[in-house]
Amino acid sequence: MRSRGTGTHDQEGNEVLAVHPVARVRGAMHRSFADNPEYDLVLAQSLDEARQRLARQRPLALVLPLTQQSLA
Repeated sequence: MRSRGTGTHDQEGNEVLAVHPVARVRGAMHRSFADNPEYDLVLAQSLDEARQRLARQRPLALVLPLTQQSLA
């Protein structure tokens, strides 16, 4: 699990967990959050990775691909 540290806020609970198997798409998501000081973005490559993160901390939002097949 990689947190890219996109946010600079001190508040808890403003984490967004984004899940996508394609590195290029994860990079685009990272860039879209890079200048946003209100949210921290955590990127996951798979649902298993996301579940591990969810077991430790609940994000403000969870971003998933539109189809389950894209995670296979």
